[in-house]
Amino acid sequence: MAGSAVLMVTGFFDDRKGLSPWMKLGAHVLAPTVFFLLYPVHTGIFPESWPRIFDYAVFVVWVVVLINAFNLIDGLDGLCGGLAAITSVALAGMALINGRPDSAVLLLVMAGSVFGFLKYNFNPARIFLGDAGSMLIGFFLATAATDAVGRKAVVGIILLPIAVAGVPLLDVLLAIWRRGARRLARQLHGEKIVGGIFDADAEHLHHRLLESGGSQRKVAVVLQGISILLAVLAFLPMMFGDRMVAFTLVGFLIVVMVGMRNLARVEIEHTGSVVHMAIKLPGHRRRLAAALFLYDLLVLSLAGIVAVLIETNLRVRGDEVRHLARFVIIFPILGSIALLVVQVHRRLWVRATMRDILALQFWLLVAAGGTFALLSLMLVTMEWSAMRITIMSYVFACFGVCLPRVALDLLRELGLDARHLSWRKRENEVCNPTVVLGAGDLGTLLLEHLKSSAHDVYPGIRLLGFLDETRVLHGRRLRSFKILGGLALIPAP
Repeated sequence: MAGSAVLMVTGFFDDRKGLSPWMKLGAHVLAPTVFFLLYPVHTGIFPESWPRIFDYAVFVVWVVVLINAFNLIDGLDGLCGGLAAITSVALAGMALINGRPDSAVLLLVMAGSVFGFLKYNFNPARIFLGDAGSMLIGFFLATAATDAVGRKAVVGIILLPIAVAGVPLLDVLLAIWRRGARRLARQLHGEKIVGGIFDADAEHLHHRLLESGGSQRKVAVVLQGISILLAVLAFLPMMFGDRMVAFTLVGFLIVVMVGMRNLARVEIEHTGSVVHMAIKLPGHRRRLAAALFLYDLLVLSLAGIVAVLIETNLRVRGDEVRHLARFVIIFPILGSIALLVVQVHRRLWVRATMRDILALQFWLLVAAGGTFALLSLMLVTMEWSAMRITIMSYVFACFGVCLPRVALDLLRELGLDARHLSWRKRENEVCNPTVVLGAGDLGTLLLEHLKSSAHDVYPGIRLLGFLDETRVLHGRRLRSFKILGGLALIPAP
């Protein structure tokens, strides 16, 4: 109640007169601080012998994130309250399973209160949460969730935020990604940066679904359905044990892939623009090449460390660690030398071919072979361990080193895809829906040209797809753009 009072007073003045983001953030930190001083929380992440300052820091971050998540998602009638009701009921069920009936009763009381509020908050709404209500809900769920779920080790710590606030947290992450990429794009373009990460915009999840043609009630129901799905996936390992972790991970992967394709196009568009400008501007090319070199060195080191940890069963066989740790030093050095010899950092892989990737993997194989030879000479009795570590390190390094080279071009292509497939008419902009005749080699070259062009080269153009007289191509896709049919689709003049 003491922590909630801080947020209620802050929300009251913010709803009445408006407060600066920093004043609100100060209240967001003060509320969990008051709570922690009156009711110390052990998060379960650190050993109990550690100073309480570590638990305090994690708890404050956790509460501040959830307060802001529910505050930002409160932009649609019935949305924030509906998500809060769903989460409260789910957490109450977990509390009963974990033998915490007191927490379950408290959560059900909140759920009943929110359900009563929702009767008058669904579209058309007659009452609203305001910042006072949305911040209070986020604070309540953050503080109640720890007691409800209990200390379920790493699985619970990782999955609890998704179960409690999957949709609001997704909206916060997309907002940070979107605003950060937009600011960086303007900075690279030499434009004056106006606004910050905390400034409001009209591109939250519910705004996008509304622009796609859904009503307020339908959008609220869709996002609440996604919240239920995420909560179920997150709670499965906490209810049925670690054997359900694989099922949960597969479910999350499917949700992420579908969500990125349909909900994150604005963020992908801005990211593609940043990559395009970073590649085109000479000064930024040099900085990007230097960043890639440091990235490669880090990847080679991590590949060796992970391989040694796997081989030694996470340091259970401690006698071997000291000897095999030499691999962690030798492999990054030889790998970096091999990459410098082939000069992979002097150019950016904006059009990486299979030959480039195979050459990169070959020289990493040479570095791995040299490391194995040196390690075998030093550790005569551990040849098989050295060989296994070499193979694992090579596989991890190939994946990690090749990833950004492929991702640079992939991000630009995804940016082109997002720019056209999710193009939305903005104020003072002209919309020119366009189809391209010919889905052969020239059509592919056109897409490559669009991918390598800045946003303002063809202003207002919205590429709908391709036309081609080859019937076997109809219905297929060329770089994400559909081949709609033949010339018969063009109406007669």
